[in-house]
Amino acid sequence: MAGWKVTTAAAEAVFNNSDAKAWLKMDTSEDDALISGLVSAATQMAQNYLSQAFVTQTITETFDAWGDLQTPSQLRLNIHPVISVTSILYVDSDGATQTLAANQYAADLYTKRCVIEPAYNVTWPTLREQRNAVTVVYQAGYGAASAVPEDIKTALKLIVADMYENRTDGIRRLPTASKYILDRVNYAYLL
Repeated sequence: MAGWKVTTAAAEAVFNNSDAKAWLKMDTSEDDALISGLVSAATQMAQNYLSQAFVTQTITETFDAWGDLQTPSQLRLNIHPVISVTSILYVDSDGATQTLAANQYAADLYTKRCVIEPAYNVTWPTLREQRNAVTVVYQAGYGAASAVPEDIKTALKLIVADMYENRTDGIRRLPTASKYILDRVNYAYLL
């Protein structure tokens, strides 16, 4: 069982209000606060949909063991792209929290879901059997807002426009065009 949360949010938005207003063809400041909120909501929706971080943020993810039934010696991080693994903490068999030295594990930052496994000729330390026995802190995202791919920015602008124009409850999860773009981004990342 794994859980994760953002422990340090992105320092900047994927794009600013000026970009959103240009997309909406708006030249007044009357709805600036609303548009800012919509940009934030669209970003969160798309990040959740793709299990991605766009602008660099710190994620803390916990695991009950050093893997699962399918991959018993591997940790697979849920949010991507992973930039770096900051630390791995674990609760040893005596109940003490320990920091795993960086030379004791290898992280594959190129896979969609980053895989962390023991370094060559290393075995994982024995854990206490408890929830959240392993904690991984890592940086995820594309870097600065300027590094976020343009197709993702376009999908976000489509979501913002849809939410701005349709302020009532709807049945679909994402506007069709933005869903198509995000699905293509997700598929491309798998290749």
